[in-house]
Amino acid sequence: MKNLVLATKNKGKITELSKLLEPLNIHVISANDVALPDVDETGSTFEENAILKAEAIAEFTGKPALADDSGLCVDALNGGPGVKTARFGDYHNLLQTLSGLEPKDRAAHFACVLAFAIPGQKTLTFEGVSEGLITLEPQGEQGFGFDPIFVPKGDSKTYAQMTSQEKSKTSHRSKALNLFVNSVGKHLATS
Repeated sequence: MKNLVLATKNKGKITELSKLLEPLNIHVISANDVALPDVDETGSTFEENAILKAEAIAEFTGKPALADDSGLCVDALNGGPGVKTARFGDYHNLLQTLSGLEPKDRAAHFACVLAFAIPGQKTLTFEGVSEGLITLEPQGEQGFGFDPIFVPKGDSKTYAQMTSQEKSKTSHRSKALNLFVNSVGKHLATS
């Protein structure tokens, strides 16, 4: 079993990524398990921020690190809040900002870039996107972040109304993680 450090302190992300990595028998270490330094997200893209975090944590721990940078991009806000999603506030702020917009004008997508860093090697990135709409009001109790107001394309439930298994079929994070697993995850688990 190989160790992999998740470069995040977000409990929702840790739970989601750990569950998705479970079948590989990779021992996941989170930033909450060890005293990892905070990494400033100074990049202007999800990819830049994910790479900053993964490389800093891999260097700090000497172990392979997987970092996520993700966010919600709303068409009516010219792609915002985007990389500033975590600093935007909660979904109530977004609903207030979008008040008055018809459902058809609430197109959005979640984007996730995972960066995988091993000290001394080239960092790899994997991107997943989930298209959908922002609801008029929150629905559901599951998930975290903006899950109660996001309905993925082709579905009628918000992420917060879905089980973790249902969400993993369409989520941006699971799409990025599947690319990671298919590219390097299986090798990591057996090496």
